[in-house]
Amino acid sequence: IKHKEFSAAPEEASAAPVMPFERHFLQGKIQLNEAGHGTSHGVRGDSGSLHPSLFGIETPPVPGNISLCGSLPAEVVKALAPRYKGWLYLNPENHPDFHKDAIKAAGCDLVNIHLPGGYSGGTPTHEHAVELLKAMKTLPRPLMVQCTSGNRSGAALMLWLSKKLGRSVEAASLLAQDMELRFFHCSVCGPVWDWLSQEIGDIPSSFRQQEDTGYTLEQYFDTQGSSTFTYLVGCNETGEALLIDPVLGMEDRDLTKIAERGLNLKYIVNTHCHADHVTASAAIKKKLPEVKTMIAKDSGAEADIYLSDGDKIQIGKYALEALATPGHTSGCMSFHLVGPGDPLAVFTGDALLIRGCGRT
Repeated sequence: IKHKEFSAAPEEASAAPVMPFERHFLQGKIQLNEAGHGTSHGVRGDSGSLHPSLFGIETPPVPGNISLCGSLPAEVVKALAPRYKGWLYLNPENHPDFHKDAIKAAGCDLVNIHLPGGYSGGTPTHEHAVELLKAMKTLPRPLMVQCTSGNRSGAALMLWLSKKLGRSVEAASLLAQDMELRFFHCSVCGPVWDWLSQEIGDIPSSFRQQEDTGYTLEQYFDTQGSSTFTYLVGCNETGEALLIDPVLGMEDRDLTKIAERGLNLKYIVNTHCHADHVTASAAIKKKLPEVKTMIAKDSGAEADIYLSDGDKIQIGKYALEALATPGHTSGCMSFHLVGPGDPLAVFTGDALLIRGCGRT
């Protein structure tokens, strides 16, 4: 993919242009005019163009239009703010490094939420999570999230991403590591991680449903040892739902989740059949005989319905498109979620793994 190159000069940034590749723009050098700025941030006193990373500013690749930072000198905030349309500040309003006048002068929509934890002390609550999710949802992009060190900013981003994408605590942990978010390695951020884990685990997907996507997508993790991810996909309007790769021994949890969300299970879909991939299909059918099981025709496994490449599994207004992806096994099949709102999700089973792929 070839991206257009462009200048990140401050006079262009002040107009808040729509850039072809926002992350590239946000990571561009900033022009500082006052000598002696930022010495407390490890930057010597030469004026000129400096990379945001010198001040601990980072823009993770996911989603690519949200930046994270800690406390910044006023001159840096003044130079940076025109690049952003939204600004979320996580320290108290009277914090000496809260340069709100410079942020507002740049035309940013500014929200101030005091999020305890980390170096600021205290422990976040569920009310803080609700406030953060509302702000992260409504503030325009590009968005800057600022705290004292950048750690709580990373936690706020991970909370929003986990809710938006329907991720489990385990998947959120792996994503935080891969994105190198600092709060995950911070020695004093234990209470923040504990709070984040509880918030992600207790109310997965409620935020997604509030976003009026029209569908429910939740990810569950097998705590028995297989490390399998199970997915619940449902149409909110019709209440029809399916499970992808349920694990034997976890069926009671899965069925409880489905009932709590007011959904009716219609199908069980398995991505493949393997010795280390023990499905809960039969156990669920004993409890719900009307549920139909599905797997690829080439899998060699038993099911009510056999799937071939290109088949569609309909649940209300949404559907899974079957994609033959043999390799890990000859019967491996992936599923593309399609429907209103462009869900953009593909369930790959063991064809693709976190940081790898299924071996043949």
